[in-house]
Amino acid sequence: MKQEVDSWRSKCEQMKANFTSQLGAWQDALAVSRIAQARSEREEMKNRVQAATARYGNITIQRTGTMLTEVWEDGCLFTDLIDRQEQIAKQRESIDKRLKSMRQKDKQGTAIAESFEGSEDLCR
Repeated sequence: MKQEVDSWRSKCEQMKANFTSQLGAWQDALAVSRIAQARSEREEMKNRVQAATARYGNITIQRTGTMLTEVWEDGCLFTDLIDRQEQIAKQRESIDKRLKSMRQKDKQGTAIAESFEGSEDLCR
């Protein structure tokens, strides 16, 4: 009976040691997995920032003789915005021209109408 208890105790201790080693291995694997996930998230964020930077613009270094200067280059969002502003300015000009011509026509029309009003009085 004592041998049986001792064998159960040794099996229990072996299982406990095995469990502890497996737990350590799982913890190490989990830590490695978390580190890999953090790296991939950092890389993804870096790519997003680079894409946004390309859209907004970037700073480049321009060399003129022995001097180095930083120059801002507009990205596609700024160039699209400038194009849109030019389109709006052209539309505004055409609207102003049409409005001006309509006012001139209206002035001519009111002048003609006033001349007709005077003639109606004469006819009566």
